Amino acid sequence: MIDLNNYLAPDEDLVASAIEVLKQITSNVLSANDKDNMEFPQIIVGIQNEVEVNQFRNADKQRFTLKIDIFVDQDEEFTGMRMRAVAKKLLKKLQLEQYATRYIPGTLSSPTLIDTSTSRPLWHGVILLDFEMIFMKEG
Repeated sequence: MIDLNNYLAPDEDLVASAIEVLKQITSNVLSANDKDNMEFPQIIVGIQNEVEVNQFRNADKQRFTLKIDIFVDQDEEFTGMRMRAVAKKLLKKLQLEQYATRYIPGTLSSPTLIDTSTSRPLWHGVILLDFEMIFMKEG
């Protein structure tokens, strides 16, 4: 029987590991499920897409698109661009706590937006990268 109190799903491991590594850039790193705060700079980590690639007899192979949103005040755009560059470098070498994963080269996308949904305009850097995991089936 699976101990649900200690079970860490692959996508949860990916998000938690990304949060930990991105705390090297700023302490204000949140998961997409956390309540937003209005402190900047801010990094939000979540899963944008999950695809089951292959099923093997004793293992599953899945691909996850990790989405990183970086927010800084618009007049701090240079800081935001530097944060995004460092984040990309760190995430390409990401190691998870419980699952083997690898960054899939060539899947990196990083558009820049201006966010006007708050009381002050924000520079919004986005990072999208794909990771592939193979893990043993339970039971």
